[in-house]
Amino acid sequence: MSELQIKFHSFEYSKGREVTERMKKITETSDFKTLGESLGISKGTISTWYQRELTPYEVIIRLHLHTGVSIRWLALGEGEPFPTKSEANVRDGQGSYQYLDKFRESKKLFDVDTFILKNGHIDRVGTLAIDNDILIENGVTNLMAIKEIGVTYFIDKEVQTATNGLYLINMDGVFSLNTLQRLPDNKLAIDFNGSSIEVNDSDIKVAGKVVFELNKK
Repeated sequence: MSELQIKFHSFEYSKGREVTERMKKITETSDFKTLGESLGISKGTISTWYQRELTPYEVIIRLHLHTGVSIRWLALGEGEPFPTKSEANVRDGQGSYQYLDKFRESKKLFDVDTFILKNGHIDRVGTLAIDNDILIENGVTNLMAIKEIGVTYFIDKEVQTATNGLYLINMDGVFSLNTLQRLPDNKLAIDFNGSSIEVNDSDIKVAGKVVFELNKK
């Protein structure tokens, strides 16, 4: 007895002219040269797609993986570019992502290297995307994050001198997050679980200052 099987029919894929125009829209480019630079493909190759009405299937998939743009929209011209999300991400070559929504509004997200503290060592666990507006509000450009249970600390790595606040410090090769308070005569008070000790400024190395936190509810 044979079983009824679903039939997967072929599609009428859009040809080179239509696809390249949609690609220019997604990448916010205006000509073959800038589109090619965005995709890492020569201007001549894109011109060939356009003139010979060729469908660049691999590039369609590549743009989908990078930006989240709908394959159905790119390859068939059906639906919306981003039917389930109002935004898409395009890496701009400087470690940031440009998010583009249906209304052509835009904002930037930046990848922040993320770590955990374990036995005095810092281990990298990935990245977090942070809205550029948050960086501007806090006046930071060189940021890292440390994740702990229920909270993520965002640290300005440009701060290397302690005044008052929560800092990532290196003491004898051991890293920790501690509240510091500057005292007279180049002294620092360090809080260790509610107990305070006094050290010379030169006894520790400041790796950065916590500028804001993200708490899980």
